[in-house]
Amino acid sequence: MKDQYTIPVLLGTARNGNHSQKAFSFIVDYLQDKERVDFKPVRVADFLLERTHEAWNDHGDTPAVGKWRKIASEADGFIIMLPEYNHGYPGELKILLDSAFSEYADKPVMLVGLSGGDFGGARVVDHIKPILTAMGMRPIGADVHVTNLSDTFSEGGKISDVDRGKYTERIDTAVSLLLDHAEGMRGVRDDS
Repeated sequence: MKDQYTIPVLLGTARNGNHSQKAFSFIVDYLQDKERVDFKPVRVADFLLERTHEAWNDHGDTPAVGKWRKIASEADGFIIMLPEYNHGYPGELKILLDSAFSEYADKPVMLVGLSGGDFGGARVVDHIKPILTAMGMRPIGADVHVTNLSDTFSEGGKISDVDRGKYTERIDTAVSLLLDHAEGMRGVRDDS
């Protein structure tokens, strides 16, 4: 098994005042204690692009595109945190994801659906899976759904002990599967 994994944790919104940031802070802080994994917090807000870039063309890329492609290339897998806006995901996330392609090949992805309601982003998670698959990523199927964001988390990602136990158990299960897939898919990528 590989000694160290690199897993970017991508917050998929740049909306001002979003509640998703609270869940992002909680999950990133929780994951920092995991052994053998470098969970890199990444915010789509740090890569705001004005337009879609050609993933197959390196000419004229912006520094943001080059930085994202480097992160994606070095990743063993991904955790994408998806806020659900009108049953879909933010456009800035789609633009960022579309700026790379080969860097995603055969890399597993764990999805975290986020919503202010009771469904925990279930619709957005189902919506994005075929798109990620078309990009060459491999959704692992162990999704985490975070519900009622504004009630579940206080400012700074604080959470009640009851909710903390519920979510950390789900996160642990999904991350374990993500790492199993990362190990297996690393062999596939090495053989290509």
